[in-house]
Amino acid sequence: MFETTPHDSFTKHKDSRGEWMVKINRSGQLQPPVFCRDEAHADAFIREQEEKRRG
Repeated sequence: MFETTPHDSFTKHKDSRGEWMVKINRSGQLQPPVFCRDEAHADAFIREQEEKRRG
């Protein structure tokens, strides 16, 4: 999807409609959120991105 850096952060969030998303902060710049099926999918996405970052 995109390259991750040590400065990236990922935050899961449930919006007012009950939809899960992951907010991505790339070195201080907020990126468009990634929408997920459910909380488990959001957790898996974050884990995957953090593993890529560790490399």
